[in-house]
Amino acid sequence: MRPAPMAAPSLTSMKRSDPVMNSKGHIAPWWGLHDLSRLRLTYADRILSGAAELERAVEQGRGPLDRLHDSYRRKSKKMGANDRRVLSMALYGFARSRDAILRVTPGAAPGEKLYIGLLDQSIEETRGTIEDKYSVILANLSTIRTSWIKIIEDAWQGGVDGAEEEVIEAFCGLFSVPEFWLTSCGWKTVGEAVGKLNPGRFEQSLQLRVDTAKVNREVVAATLCNDFNVEVVPTSASPWGLIVSGRVDLNKSIAWKRGEFEVQDEGSQ
Repeated sequence: MRPAPMAAPSLTSMKRSDPVMNSKGHIAPWWGLHDLSRLRLTYADRILSGAAELERAVEQGRGPLDRLHDSYRRKSKKMGANDRRVLSMALYGFARSRDAILRVTPGAAPGEKLYIGLLDQSIEETRGTIEDKYSVILANLSTIRTSWIKIIEDAWQGGVDGAEEEVIEAFCGLFSVPEFWLTSCGWKTVGEAVGKLNPGRFEQSLQLRVDTAKVNREVVAATLCNDFNVEVVPTSASPWGLIVSGRVDLNKSIAWKRGEFEVQDEGSQ
């Protein structure tokens, strides 16, 4: 039986508490987007501690993630829809910020890095009560990101060739990519490199641009929530954008048929 549709998100109430949002705004955060109050987290630690093989795959850079995730789900037939959603958010959350999370979780128990990935994806106010140690880890994660983003934005117009070591370290740490991605891809400036990689942090989600001359963004979000039973949240910078979590067939959407939105990355909006 199909679960009851989720309520449309309140776009006006969505916000991030991460201090990175106080930066110059060149970098669109891919963390702090999701409302965890929609999930039941009672057994999250049990689910994630049992997924150590997926955690190791992320640490080792193995993929693609969707294939790893689907393979694990097929082997774990007793997982319900809520458990699968918890696992998916944790997996992609850890993968998107792998280097930063690894920096702040030395000696972590199996599954804890995935758990931090899950919490990191969420709006702080929706996490509920969490252990103090995880609050400390998340605070450290915020601090290291803030430091890296400042370094990157201070070097925004600077050339990639000859970039200082701290700039390379900050860039590779924030985007969890090896150094050769920055130095071998032909990008002229640090800002150009960010512009190419930043949208990729959202690839596991679908980004849309709403035609607000036809319809309010909130109406489209509600329609998609009801059509596909997925989470829909506003983009961080674009006033027209929506981010849809999960796979959907847009051809089956009433809003799509009415021409109320198009697929477009936030960076292009």
